[in-house]
This record gives sequence, structure tokens and C-alpha cells, in this order.
Amino acid sequence: MALHHSKRVRETVETLIVGSYKGFVHPNRYVEMYYRDFFYYTRQRRGKHALIMARPYDSVFGIIQHAFAPRDVVFSGWVGDQESTFTGLKHALHNM
Repeated sequence: MALHHSKRVRETVETLIVGSYKGFVHPNRYVEMYYRDFFYYTRQRRGKHALIMARPYDSVFGIIQHAFAPRDVVFSGWVGDQESTFTGLKHALHNM
């Protein structure tokens, strides 16, 4: 039952579309555009050595995986929303 539900959730998420100034785009494409835009804007304002902190990837219990910021703009990523305990570290490692 849980696998069937997670598959349905994944299919629902993947079929959503996002409105942008270029029209409707797939959420994954929108996320890539968003992070790239912010990265290059930051470099333009702060200089060529500027970096952004972004979430590169996340998963929910290893079932639903989602890429966020593309690799070419993430030199410093954040993936830790867990508690600052060894149990939280264990959960974070399972979400990578």
C-alpha cells in the first residue's frame, strides 16, 4: 500500500506545471532556472568568487527523490534539516 501511494505521489508531483514569464514549465526545469538565475545574479553583484548555499538534493525515506539546485551552481550545499544528534545525522545520511 505504501509503495503504491508513494508512486502516485511521485506521478502527481511530476505532472505539475509552473507558470513563469516564459510560459509553463516543468517544476524540475523551473528549479534549475531559479537556482542558476540566483547564482549568476549573486556573482554579478558580489564578484566572480561569490557562492550560494542551496539544497542540491533531498529524498523522503529513500522513496521520493528530488534534485534541487543543479551541480554547476552548487559549490556549497545544505541538506540537513534533521536534529543535531547522532540520530539526526543517521537520518540525514539516509536522505542522501
